[in-house]
Amino acid sequence: MPYTLGQAAKATGKQKSTILDAIRNGRLSATRDEKNQWQIDPAELHRVYPQNTDAERDETPPNPSKTELLEEKIRHLEREVRHLEQTADDLRADREDLRGDRDHWRRQATHLLTHQPGPEADRKPAAATFLGASARFWVALALAATIAAAWLWLERQH
Repeated sequence: MPYTLGQAAKATGKQKSTILDAIRNGRLSATRDEKNQWQIDPAELHRVYPQNTDAERDETPPNPSKTELLEEKIRHLEREVRHLEQTADDLRADREDLRGDRDHWRRQATHLLTHQPGPEADRKPAAATFLGASARFWVALALAATIAAAWLWLERQH
């Protein structure tokens, strides 16, 4: 049973245009049927385009350009993985720095809030004591707000 142009291309692994060029150049004999389609004898086709043996097919990749494309994608993904790992390491280091800062400011706020004035405070006028206590209150409040904001930020990072 003769091959059509498409069947011949599939049987040889060639493009239809390659088979058609061989017919037009006279290297491959073919006829046209009543529908004006090419009819190619299988023996004639395999004379011009011998079939690959299994060993040849195993040695040749099916589509080298696709293989190269996949290898490039793999290289790209490996670069992305390295970049993401570096970013994760940086974020871990930042988190540890923030935790250290949080702990430092927590100690500072605790010290300010629990600080007991010394005996020299008794000798200061009442207005000076009031202003000193007020300033300590606002500093402690600002530190507590900073600690709370840092803590919330760290919690969202998990």
